[in-house]
Amino acid sequence: MHLTVFDAMGHDNAPGLCAALALGACRNARRQGAGLTAKGEAVEAVLLEPHDQRRYVTGILTPSTRVLVC
Repeated sequence: MHLTVFDAMGHDNAPGLCAALALGACRNARRQGAGLTAKGEAVEAVLLEPHDQRRYVTGILTPSTRVLVC
């Protein structure tokens, strides 16, 4: 099971784009088998590239766990 929550700041369309970019980068890293730190670094990289340091996204990332249903 994976839990990731992102919240972007602002009142225009850019926060929605930033949150979507963060979620996409996190999903991509997770699907490639990245650990928690690598997922955070992937999100940071994708946000810094187009926006420099003018935008930010607050996020909560949890490590992957397996859920066994009996």
